Amino acid sequence: MLEVRSGHARAADGVRLWWRRLAPCGAPRQAPALVLCNGAACTIHYWPRLTAHFVSRMPVVQWDYRGHGLSERGIDPATVSIEGLAADLGAVLEAAGVERAVLVGHSLGVQVVLEGARRHRSRTEAAVCMFGTFGEPARMLSDWDGLPRLIGRGLERAGRLLRRIKPVFDPLWESRLTVYLASLIGANRALLPPGSLEPLIGHIRTMDPAVALACFRAALEYSARGLLPQLEVPLLIFAGGQDRMTPPAFAREMARLAPRAELCVLPHASHLGLIEDPASVHYRLEMFLAEQGLLPAARAAGSRAAARRAVAARAASGSPAAAAPRPAQAPQPAAATAHAG
Repeated sequence: MLEVRSGHARAADGVRLWWRRLAPCGAPRQAPALVLCNGAACTIHYWPRLTAHFVSRMPVVQWDYRGHGLSERGIDPATVSIEGLAADLGAVLEAAGVERAVLVGHSLGVQVVLEGARRHRSRTEAAVCMFGTFGEPARMLSDWDGLPRLIGRGLERAGRLLRRIKPVFDPLWESRLTVYLASLIGANRALLPPGSLEPLIGHIRTMDPAVALACFRAALEYSARGLLPQLEVPLLIFAGGQDRMTPPAFAREMARLAPRAELCVLPHASHLGLIEDPASVHYRLEMFLAEQGLLPAARAAGSRAAARRAVAARAASGSPAAAAPRPAQAPQPAAATAHAG
């Protein structure tokens, strides 16, 4: 049985932030909780498998950024920044009663997690960065320092324009845009479960385009390069070998800069590795949590044995193998499946 609590936290500027805490019945308040930080223009639709996998053993907290999902809409896009989202995270931790957090972020959430770990050090036990970058994504195009601000101004103008034409533009989301988005992200369609992108498209359709683009502007303008060498908590980094949005080079640089980092590259995964290969992600995350004393060792060991059996079965069926973490860690069996989960 699960205990479920939800509500709205208040950000420093009064914006209402939706959160939900799911936990095993009787879980103590001091139990470490997975706190899930979404990608840009996303809500909680990437996390169902991970939530279901861990929630019987430890609390899981989901939440929506300002202007997203069940959080307050109609916000000023100028209030969206990585620093601001990390401050919002602090309000959610307080409202949900999380004293010991494992901050988990996907895509834009990677930057939120890193800044959050710095701002909320007393509550942060570990950080997990999934298929994202610590910052500086514009460096894929050029090393010119002015490029992020230039692109950011373009995104602001585009957001204002899309606000005006949204009623005309909306029908396009019903047709070719899902295919286009999958191609842009570089999704591995052989691994992507059918219908995986529909919740994302549906959520984007409800958003203020200016707020959605403000998230990408925020990601362009932020960098955690300076804080990574001082990051005191254990850090697990996932990267997809086929990720076009945040190529593995970003993850390798993050692992090089952070003193307690571990890197796991899934060679067949894209930016959507979280849903393309959940078995490998769950297996490696379980090991990490157990090693840090954040997941009961006996239960984690039993789950790892089950994961190994599942991985072996998938491998026997001819599915492509995923990579182990860096050599400093024990080799991890990991398999990709045609329809994961």
